[in-house]
Amino acid sequence: MSYVPKLPKENVNVSKRHPLLDLATLLGGALAILLGLYFLLGLAVDLTVDHLPADFEADHLAELRFPMETDPDDPFLDPTEDVLERLLDHADDMGYDFELAVAPGNDINAFALPGGGIVIMRALLSQAESENEVAMVLAHELGHFAHRDHLRGLGRGLVIASLSALMFGDDTIGRVLGSTLNLAQLSYSRGQETAADIYGLQLLNKAYGHVGGSTAFFERLLEKDIPGLAWATSHPLSRKRISTIQAHIGQRGYAQQATLPWPPLE
Repeated sequence: MSYVPKLPKENVNVSKRHPLLDLATLLGGALAILLGLYFLLGLAVDLTVDHLPADFEADHLAELRFPMETDPDDPFLDPTEDVLERLLDHADDMGYDFELAVAPGNDINAFALPGGGIVIMRALLSQAESENEVAMVLAHELGHFAHRDHLRGLGRGLVIASLSALMFGDDTIGRVLGSTLNLAQLSYSRGQETAADIYGLQLLNKAYGHVGGSTAFFERLLEKDIPGLAWATSHPLSRKRISTIQAHIGQRGYAQQATLPWPPLE
């Protein structure tokens, strides 16, 4: 009689499920843990930012600012600074010593930097059709400072990089789950942009007494909308931003009057 080895009928070490189902369960659990950590650490970032004074940025984060070189003879510099001052006269004190730079380039963009730096591209200013349009762009950037969005974004970016590196290193699964965290961050960023738009609209109304020209900048960018990729962008689609602003105008009953010329007439 010869011995024939056989596997036992029941084996707790061998799953009866398909291996791909086990892999999906493992990835789902890891993703849930990762998102939970991202949420908790992101909340910690927000709480920390709320207690950081504005001068902390100027003292400790100056090295994070991009070079803010601008031509002092740029014809758009003085009128843009005048618009910024008008807005600041009607805004709550944020504790920043704001500095404006007009940067060369073809990008139609503006952005806020740690410590009170505002960069606005010359291409945006050269294409603007009214002072009110420029004021809305600057008021939007002031909204980012009021909400401390630049610090929140920086902190959450560090959270994503740290979690991805510590938990997964550079493997393929780690990159996939890291991409999921990045999508979560993009969604958060779109929320920040919407909040800054609403802040900008309210400040525009305070400074000018109406909100004429508030959507002109976004209308200029409509052709760049890619609806199918809305979930993968850091900013809401221009069409979405326009509809949100118009809805807020209706809710608040803001007036829309004639806009001022740009650049201002001598």
